[in-house]
Amino acid sequence: IYEWPQPQEEYVQGGDPAEGIQKDGSAMTIVRKRDLKLCAIWHSDVTPPDDMAREADKICRFYNFCLAANEVNNTHGGILNITLKDLYFNMYYHSVIDRDDGRQQKRWGWLTTGQNRTWILD
Repeated sequence: IYEWPQPQEEYVQGGDPAEGIQKDGSAMTIVRKRDLKLCAIWHSDVTPPDDMAREADKICRFYNFCLAANEVNNTHGGILNITLKDLYFNMYYHSVIDRDDGRQQKRWGWLTTGQNRTWILD
């Protein structure tokens, strides 16, 4: 923790889940929304996605019930978001149109692609 949560501030959590088998680490950051100041970092290379969801739930509640925005580029992201949505209410989602029936559907988390990677990192 670099900065403790302040009562009137808004924060955002970003998460990048991994498998949790010491080959690729999972990470979360908390930034202050007003100026994108980094306030906290969480990292583990042994925490599976479902346990990471429980950690995300705790840290998001601690930082004033901040928006949880986790990447879903792999199965681990799906597990994290499925578990977290059962624990926590303030999660980022985007809408997609179902190809079969044309209805709008929620998709939890965000997908990093070649098209949005530069925008996200800038």
